[in-house]
Amino acid sequence: MKALNTYSKVYILLIAVFVGVYGCGKPDYNIDSQNTRIENYLNSFDGDYDYNLGAYKYTFYTRNSDKILQTGDSLYIYYVGYNFSSSNLNNIFTTNIQSEAESAGMDWTYMDKTRYGSRLGSGDLVRGLELGLPGSREGDSLYIFMASDLGYIDEAVGIIDPGTPLAFKIVIDEIVKN
Repeated sequence: MKALNTYSKVYILLIAVFVGVYGCGKPDYNIDSQNTRIENYLNSFDGDYDYNLGAYKYTFYTRNSDKILQTGDSLYIYYVGYNFSSSNLNNIFTTNIQSEAESAGMDWTYMDKTRYGSRLGSGDLVRGLELGLPGSREGDSLYIFMASDLGYIDEAVGIIDPGTPLAFKIVIDEIVKN
């Protein structure tokens, strides 16, 4: 009976070590699983979303401008970046919108307070934004969701853990056709 208790203790200890090393705190690198969580979240919204090669776009306001964003165009945006979980968008890691930073308790003092400018297709944006933004219009407000393979992949960037799916709220302030 005593030997059984010793073996039981060793067995339980091995299970605890295995779970601690391999189960807890590991990012979900399974892209299909991340995409499923994104789709489930988007299906809770009213309206449809667009999908392009792994990037999901949900436009919640459109101004119906004649300026439609295409690769090569310059864009100027206001944004909020989120670490995406399967149930909410309240874990902000970056923004250039003061009210969003303040509501998240972020120190606004040293943050970039200007609209962000880039040329679509230049590689300045994470891949998920490059794939999700085309077809958007000047004045649109939208969300872009992406699994980690279109974000920062398996690298830690600031407070973003490796393998983290991302979401961005984007307000397209201006499009310059090039």
